Amino acid sequence: MSNYINSSTTPGRLRKFSAGISNTHMLFANDENNFDIDENDFDETKQHTLILDLYNKFGTTKQITTTTLDDNNDATSISSTKNFNEPQIALGLRRSGFHVSGVIRNSRHATLLIQNEIEPIVLESFDKVDLLADQFAKRSVIVDAVGYTKSLSEIIFQAAVKAGQQRTQHGKLAHYAPLFIFTSGIMTYGDTTMYGLRPVDETIKPNPQTIEIKNREEYENLVLATSSNVLHTTVIRPGFIYGGHGGFVADLFYSEKPAIIHGRRDKRWSWVHIDDLAEGYALIARASRAIVSGQMWNLAAPNDNPTYEEIRINMARVSGQQIEYKEKTNDDKIP
Repeated sequence: MSNYINSSTTPGRLRKFSAGISNTHMLFANDENNFDIDENDFDETKQHTLILDLYNKFGTTKQITTTTLDDNNDATSISSTKNFNEPQIALGLRRSGFHVSGVIRNSRHATLLIQNEIEPIVLESFDKVDLLADQFAKRSVIVDAVGYTKSLSEIIFQAAVKAGQQRTQHGKLAHYAPLFIFTSGIMTYGDTTMYGLRPVDETIKPNPQTIEIKNREEYENLVLATSSNVLHTTVIRPGFIYGGHGGFVADLFYSEKPAIIHGRRDKRWSWVHIDDLAEGYALIARASRAIVSGQMWNLAAPNDNPTYEEIRINMARVSGQQIEYKEKTNDDKIP
């Protein structure tokens, strides 16, 4: 069964989680309405969300990491980009009643976080994430927005596991187990001819074509298999991000160089608006752990999946930019 959000009370474009694509994120959150927290809980653990690598421009290759933390309701996310995008995920959690904190690598972004009621935490490198052990242990939700990296992902995840052990006294207080949200990214399920008219969703075993994506899938499975009474885990695969500063596609629109589109002309892209993605994180963070623990979530607009050809035509029409089409080769690392 695929994972959906379909509620008449849900505003905006977000109506369900369907097949999606994007970069990863890390977030810690605590919600006063969290089913795992009751009125007898410690004050410092309520409504805390931690986001690692907050400033994320989805789809870019160069990365800068940020995280957010707050003393009361902490949300933390991690994201990576060469240019900064507004911390919409953290803002969405803040609007939902979370106390949010953000981990950043450079203190010059601290003022912007503070202006948005997000507490900044400066960490020069995420391989030193153990320095945040006390902060991790205070969070009821931890969101990894960094994405899968061979060198860092395991370090961050083990820090979250240790925080869960400390918070629950190695499982004795299972109702205090935090939720770890790993933000994955684009996943190749395979040629649609393999499935006919059947919708491709979370129940379909992916068929990644590159070693990099296969390794990420294995890490996703590790995260989900680790879900326990010490640490609840869930995985989000967002679609290509649009809205706000434009995300990945903005580089194609606004670059002075000709835009080169790789891949088949009839290949379809999955999209999600940044505000809908933020709402998705908030809904997952607020949900009963029994519903989200050990689950995979594809976040994308249900009927917004244009082909490469349609994207190229519309980009040229809007920007007047010359667009070059390049056939995918075996040497390309693009799925």
